[in-house]
This record gives sequence, C-alpha cells and structure tokens, in this order.
Amino acid sequence: MLAKLRGIKASGGLTNQAPARRSSSSQGASAKVGGKAFPFPVDAKDHCETGASAYDDITCVLHLLAERLGKASAELQIYDPYYCDGAVVANLAARGFPSVYNCREDFYKVIEDGGVPEYDVLVTNPPYSADHMERMLRFCVASKKPWLCLVPNFMYTSDYYKEVLGSHTKPFFVTPAVRYEYHSPADVQGRREGKTSPFVSFWFVHLSAEHNAPVIKTLRRTSAASHGPIGTAGDPHDTGACGGGEGKGVARNVPLVVGNGATLSSKLSELPQRMRAMWDTTRKRLRKKQRAAMKRRGRKGARGGR
Repeated sequence: MLAKLRGIKASGGLTNQAPARRSSSSQGASAKVGGKAFPFPVDAKDHCETGASAYDDITCVLHLLAERLGKASAELQIYDPYYCDGAVVANLAARGFPSVYNCREDFYKVIEDGGVPEYDVLVTNPPYSADHMERMLRFCVASKKPWLCLVPNFMYTSDYYKEVLGSHTKPFFVTPAVRYEYHSPADVQGRREGKTSPFVSFWFVHLSAEHNAPVIKTLRRTSAASHGPIGTAGDPHDTGACGGGEGKGVARNVPLVVGNGATLSSKLSELPQRMRAMWDTTRKRLRKKQRAAMKRRGRKGARGGR
C-alpha cells in the first residue's frame, strides 16, 4: 500500500501543476478494455464501478438537496462524467434518483466542446491515476454547483487541494463504517468481475455555501432518531428518515450518522482517525487492537455482499 501511495505521489497525481489535456497516447492506457471500445484512454487497473453501498451513505444528502432546490428526488438531475460500465445509473435509480446522466464519452472533450449537460448535482468516483482527481476538483469548484466526489483520503493532503478550493469552498465529508470496495467489470482484469479496495476512500461533499449548513443541521437533528447508535443504521432508502427543515437544539458533539452507519464530518478536524490520510500530521497511529478490529469489520462487510 505504501508503495502504491508513493508511486502516485511520484507520478504527479498529487502535484499542484495545472492539469494538461489527457492524451490518447497515455502510457498504460488504451481505448479498448474488456472487449469494449471507449472514446478516451482507459487504464484497466483504474477501471472500476463504485459499490452500491457507497450510494446508501449519501442518499439522505441527495434527498435533502432536492428538497432545498424545490424538486422531487426523482427530478434531481445528477451528472456523473466518468463512465465505467454504467452501474451508477441503476444504483441511484434504486435509491430514488432516476435522472442520471452517465454516458460513454470523454469528459474533458465534452468540457472543451462546451457540451456539459444541464445538471443539479455532480456525483462521481473518478479514476485515481494521473491527474484525474485534480481536474475533477477544478471543474467542480469552477462550476459553482453542488458536488459529491468519492476519492481516496489523501486528496486533502495533496499539493493542489487548498489552492483549488480557495477560501470560499468548504466541503464536508461522509466516511463509511466499512471500507468501500470497487468492482472491476468482467474481462477487464480477469474473466470474472473483481473486487478491489486499494485506498481508504470517502465522499467529499460541497452543496454550496447556501445549502451546506442547513443540510448538515437537518442531518444532525435526525441522526439519532433515524439511525440510533453508530452501527445500527436505519433504512437508507427511507426518505422519511432524512427529516426536513433545519435542525436545532442538538449538541454538536453527538456523532452524526447517515446511511449504513457512515459518519458525517463537517470539517477535516472532525474526521475519524481511521479515515485520515497517511500524510496528515494530525493522524494518530492506531493501536494493535484497533487495527485488528478494523480488519474484522472489513471482512464482515465483504461477506455481507452488495
């Protein structure tokens, strides 16, 4: 794992340089993977679908955003610009969001051509290689629209992170109870669908300065009633469990639980220690028993299926 992280840092994935246009001759990439042709370079090792459970953890956030935008959840226009195998469409539809745009097209070419579709919120899990995360973040901030991005924890320690966000974009974070797994489609890295979890990852969320605080307040108010103690989450598909209006009178030190026992942190200093990046100077090394407990939770989550 350490070698992988160092490799990404050495490759420029965590640099502060302006992102260059993606080239069709990128090393280790091709336009055909798993017998399917793509109009953009694809690295087979970085070609995975997000596990369904990850969407459970942001369902309430999306329902509340739709409410604040004056829309029914079914009308919320969701944009995922990075195409893998299209599973995001079915996963979000199953959670009450059928209006999802996720097409087999080159995101950066779409930007260049001025063809970005109309949307209310961007929800994506970008490739982690090269400079995709930086380019994604720059697009999100410049768009001035709500976004939820599932990326490795080390993005917030990257050279570009603070520079891109500036002083006005202040995301909050949704971290899972069990480490997220990703699914490699059949015939990409093997004949069968594969599972991988190379990095600790969680959702970076910014709904705008207007919507962030009210949504967090509502979730804080409804957290204990809807989910109970951490690890006893309610039905993430139940829109009623998301509450409504602005929460008031709830102590700020009460754990804010959403989805399948995921925790919402309103700022980086509130991140659970187990989710903090390796280069985070505030990160504490877990004790041996804590590391063993994390491994047991990971194995239990893997057995639970998707």
